[in-house]
Amino acid sequence: MANYSINFNLSKITGAKLVNAPINGVLTECILIPTADMFKNDKGVHLNAIAFSLKEPKFDNTHMIKQSVETEKYKLLSKEEKEALPIIGGMKVFEFQKSEPVKAVETIDISVNNTVTEMVTGDKDGDDLPF
Repeated sequence: MANYSINFNLSKITGAKLVNAPINGVLTECILIPTADMFKNDKGVHLNAIAFSLKEPKFDNTHMIKQSVETEKYKLLSKEEKEALPIIGGMKVFEFQKSEPVKAVETIDISVNNTVTEMVTGDKDGDDLPF
């Protein structure tokens, strides 16, 4: 079974608008999405979508994603309206890239006579005095 990477263009959802709204006291660009064509319950607001496989992949996408509407509403749409439902995203197969194994780091043996101070400063006496 394949894993997929999914990309949504939220501005393509029917009725979506970019707005500036204050979030935590900072004016922030946000997307306002009407929920009329979404499924709502006590667990949240759900955007239903359908992925259609493409005969010829575009931009590495193997599928296009369209917002789906309730069956009753869909049956009332004309052929043109059905075709005009926006493409809101795409899917492509996601493959994990294997990384090369990490090579062992060379270790240095520090004996009692070879202190860290000597290694860093070159001071063999260990008194760290300039005279």
